[in-house]
Amino acid sequence: MRSLVLLVPLVLAGCGGSFEPFNQPYTWHKTGVNDQNLTAMVANPADLQRGRQDQDPDSPVAIDAVTRLWNGKPKPLPANSSTSKSSGPTNASGAAGASSAIGSGS
Repeated sequence: MRSLVLLVPLVLAGCGGSFEPFNQPYTWHKTGVNDQNLTAMVANPADLQRGRQDQDPDSPVAIDAVTRLWNGKPKPLPANSSTSKSSGPTNASGAAGASSAIGSGS
């Protein structure tokens, strides 16, 4: 029994990092390619480290629109809008769109 107690730690010591699947050479390792691609896509790479203040004077208008949407009180579309004349199917709320096709199997 005593030899078994001494043998178990030796066996477990042999299970070092060599069997860890994430340390094997055939697994993915971070190379920084994603960061390089993101840096190439932005107009100013310094924006990824620190943001910049919005200089758009219409920002309050956009903020008000989002606030109305979150509160469930969006402004209606104008009556003469081309989007109000929809020939497509409507969902239960009467809004035109493809939401009725979701889950229909088509």
